[in-house]
Amino acid sequence: MIPAARWLRSYKPQWFRSNLAAGVTLAAYVLPAALGDASLAGLPPQAGLYACLYSGLVFWLFCSSRHTCET
Repeated sequence: MIPAARWLRSYKPQWFRSNLAAGVTLAAYVLPAALGDASLAGLPPQAGLYACLYSGLVFWLFCSSRHTCET
C-alpha cells in the first residue's frame, strides 16, 4: 500500500548526494511556480507553498517514479 516502505529498505547511501541535488533543483522550479499559481488564484502565497509541500509528501508516500514513467 505504501511503496516508500518497500524501497527505503534498499536505499543506498551513495544515492543521497544525487537525490539531494535533484531535490534542490526541483524546489528551485516548483516553489516559485506554486507562489505564482496561488497569486493567480487570488490566494495568499502560503496556500501555494502548503499545496506544494503536501502534494510532494503524498506523492512520496503513495507513488514511485516507476509509476509516473509508465504509459
